This record gives sequence, C-alpha cells and structure tokens, in this order.
Amino acid sequence: MIFLILLSDTLEIKYKKDFKEGNISALKQLAYYYIKKEQYKKALKTLKNYIKYRKDDDSAYDLIIRIYSTQRDYKSAYNWSRKAYLLMPKNINFLKYQAIFLEKLSKIDDALVIYKKVYEIDSSIENLVNYAIGLYSKFVHSKSSHDYAKALYYLRLSDSIISKAELSGNFDTFLKYQSEHFRILFALTAMYNQNGIKDSAIYYGMRAYIYATPERKNFYEYLVKMLYKYEKYKDIIEVCKSVLEHYSDESFFYEYMGYAYYNLAKKVKLDSLYLKAIESFTIANEIVFSPHIVFFLAEAYYNLGLKDKALDLIDKVLDYGDEYKILKMYILLDKKEFEQLKEIALTLNKMNSSAYSILAYSFEYQNKLKLAEKYFKNALRADKNNPTRYKNLADFYKRRGNYVLYKEILIEYVQKRPDDYEANFQLAQEYFKEGKIQTAIKYYEMSIKSIQAIIDTTVDKKILNFASKIYNNYGYLLVNENLDIEKGFELLKKAIQLDPTNPKILDSFGWALFKKGEYEEAFKYIKTAYEKDQNDSEIRNHYEILKKLLNKE
Repeated sequence: MIFLILLSDTLEIKYKKDFKEGNISALKQLAYYYIKKEQYKKALKTLKNYIKYRKDDDSAYDLIIRIYSTQRDYKSAYNWSRKAYLLMPKNINFLKYQAIFLEKLSKIDDALVIYKKVYEIDSSIENLVNYAIGLYSKFVHSKSSHDYAKALYYLRLSDSIISKAELSGNFDTFLKYQSEHFRILFALTAMYNQNGIKDSAIYYGMRAYIYATPERKNFYEYLVKMLYKYEKYKDIIEVCKSVLEHYSDESFFYEYMGYAYYNLAKKVKLDSLYLKAIESFTIANEIVFSPHIVFFLAEAYYNLGLKDKALDLIDKVLDYGDEYKILKMYILLDKKEFEQLKEIALTLNKMNSSAYSILAYSFEYQNKLKLAEKYFKNALRADKNNPTRYKNLADFYKRRGNYVLYKEILIEYVQKRPDDYEANFQLAQEYFKEGKIQTAIKYYEMSIKSIQAIIDTTVDKKILNFASKIYNNYGYLLVNENLDIEKGFELLKKAIQLDPTNPKILDSFGWALFKKGEYEEAFKYIKTAYEKDQNDSEIRNHYEILKKLLNKE
C-alpha cells in the first residue's frame, strides 16, 4: 500500500518535472492522473493551464466540459462549450454541447435553436434525435398543441429513419442506434400517454421496452404503471418477469406482477392466477412490508374461498384504513357473523357505499327486508356513479319478485355498464316475456357482443355455459319467430359447440333444422333431447310434431 502511494506521488512529481523541462504534454498527462484520482479541481486547474499553451487541443476542452458536466455545473459547462466552439467552429460537438447544457439549464427555446442548427449542419440520426427530443422537452414545458404537433412530427420521422436503417443493416446496426431509438420511442410513449391516446401509448411503450437496457429502471417503472392504468395485465407480467432477472430484490415489480395476476384472475375466473398473485405479493412483502400488499393478499385468499386465511391476514393490518375494515366486513358477511360485522361498521370513519351494501345484505340474510331495501338505496345514493350499486339494488328486487322495479333499475345499470352480458341477457329475457321482441333483440345483440369478446380467451365453464345459453335463447327466438332462420341457425351451432349434451340446446338446434326443411336430421337432435328430458313440455311437443310428420313409431 505504501509502495502504491509512493508510486502515485512519484508520477505526480515526474509530470510536474517534465512540464518544467518544457514538455507541455506532461500537463495533460497530469490532468488525466488527477481525474483518475477523482481530484477534479486539480484536474480543471491543470487543464486550464495546459490550454494556455495548446489553444487548439479540442480534447482538452472536451475534458474540461465533461468534468463540469459530471459535477452538474451546467452553467460552466455551457460557457466552456461556447468558448471552445468560438475557437474551433469546425468541431460541432462543442455546438451540440451548448444545446445539451442549455436544456439542462431549462433554456429550452435557446437549446432548440442550436439543436436545429446542428441538424442543419450535419443531418445524422444522432442530431435528428437530439432535435426531436428537444422539441419533446419544449412540449413537456409548454403543453401547447403547436409544440405537440411539431414534436410528434420529428419524433415519428426519427423513428421511421432509424427503423429503415435497422432493417437494411444487421444486429450491429441495432446496437449502434439502440440508445437513440429508445429515447425516441420513450418520448412518443410519454406524449401519447399524457394525451390519453391509449393504443399508441401502449404500442410505443412496448417497442421502447425492446430497446431498453437493464439500467433503465425508471423507464420500466413508468411502463408498468402505464400498462396498469390501461389494464394490459399480460404485458405487465411479461415486463416484470424480464426486469426481475436483473432486479430480483425490487418489490415494485413483484407487487405489480401480483396486481396483474390478481386482475386477470378476477377477469377470467382462474384460481391458478390467484395463486400466482399470492406468490408475487408474498415475495414483494418479504422485501418491503406494505399493508396495501397484505390487503390484496387477503383479497386473493378470500376470492379463492379461503376465508379464514383471509381473515387472519386482514386482522393484522385492520387499523390501516376503512378499506381494510370493509374487506373484513365482506368476509364476516360470508361467514354469517352479523353482530361482529355491525361492530366493525361502527368503527368506520365514514359510512361509504360498500359499507351500506354489506349491511344491506346482512339485513336481507336476516329477513329484515325493509332495512335491506333502505341500505341498498343508501349505497346507491352514496355512489351514484358506481354501476355495481344499481346491480345490487336490481338483484334485490329480483330476489323479492318485484320484476317491475328490477327491470327499471337494471336498465339504469346497463346504461352505465353496457358490456355486462348477463345483465343484457336478463333484460332481453324480461322484454321477451312482455312480447316486446325488437327490444329483446336489442339486448340480446348487446349481450352477444360482450360475451364474444371473452369466450375465445377463457376456459371458465361457467362463462362458456352462459354463452351457450345466450346463443341458444337468441337463436331460438330468431328461428321460432321466423325472423332470421339462417342467423338463428348459426347462433345455435355456436351454442351446441359449447354445450353439446344440453337437451334444451339439442332441441333448439333440431327445431332450427326443422325450420330449414331438414326433417330427418332435425328428428335426430330432438329425439336425443327428448330422451334426456321427457318432462320438458316444449321438447315433448317438438318431438311429437316431428314423429307424426315422419311417421315415426
């Protein structure tokens, strides 16, 4: 160790001695020596002394500028960039530095003038990117539509030019422009996201993800939050898995992966996804404890039907807020522990729509129907923008046999949640019973539109069986009323593919074949339906009609 110190001191003495003997380059070597030792003040002093003798050494100026930049002294870095460019106007790097440091000093307009000038002198990809990113920075500050349009034009132009260069090159070309392309794609992502242009924000965000290097942790966090906002849960899982290969101790990515699995589980009703959510949340909580994560862990267990496990978890964080108490109330409601539920309700800071709703169900289970109706209405009044509250009240009236109020409230619900296939189906059924066929068709169509967006991506038997029911009822209506036999037949084909052993669907499909004049084939399906369910009057009636028509014994 003493030897190394002596060696260092010897080097410093040597360079100083060489300079005194007339070797000007020794000053530059001494400056490098100070930089390696992170003695930046000495390095700057030495370099400034050196350029008194070598005014045209652009590398020395470059070192001075970089040292100031490293120390975040952007004003000095800009001044030295300007001085260097005045001395060496052919070196446009010094002009480029001016723009960079002006931008750091929040002088965006001045920076843009120089970025544009640099691009006009040398229209390289790097200079185009700097100009485009400068325009983006101006938009971030101004938020004006004019700046938005101009930044967007140059950002997309940059993306197009780099993409063409990459297509005509090889992997080395990709690596050469990786950093510039990432900057452009990230800027485009942020612009579209700020303006709520969902599809474009996701498109450019996932492209930026391809170009991002592991150290871009801030970008990954931004991307994951944006994808969560837009409910792109599968993309979140992909990104988080990739990032965790490099940041295995970052609770943020485990937490959001947990949210993604949790929301997917709720959407497609898969227990295996809840288990993956629990695994992710557990790891996140082991890294950094968070009552919020515990809350979602409890909810995941609750949705898996493990109520005691959920109750044990939520009890540990119950004092963190009303939402934690609300979850406990839901669990107690399922366990029919009404008195304890009411005790928790009394400790809430403020009664909200969820609490009113839970109490309403509690009163209904205890057959206190007036109180139940009152609290369902209170829940609705407390949160009129929440479609669930309309559905809860509507279902209450349905359970009580009050179909007039049930339909009235359900219509309001569907106006707020037009993609609920079950509610649309129920309205279609109600209008069909009233003989209002065209209105029934309207709601059947809405129901089918919503269910078709789900059935291709789910294996949940409950959802698939419900889809077959929608196809069957709507298809049979079209066929039986002679409204559109071909369309009805196609719908019934879908129904039978989803549920090929259901006697009602077999009968409907057979009846559609009968309407098309295919009597023998129709009889096969209706006979099978009759053998499965001889007590259904409609199936029996169809069977008798076909048997008589075909002289079957």
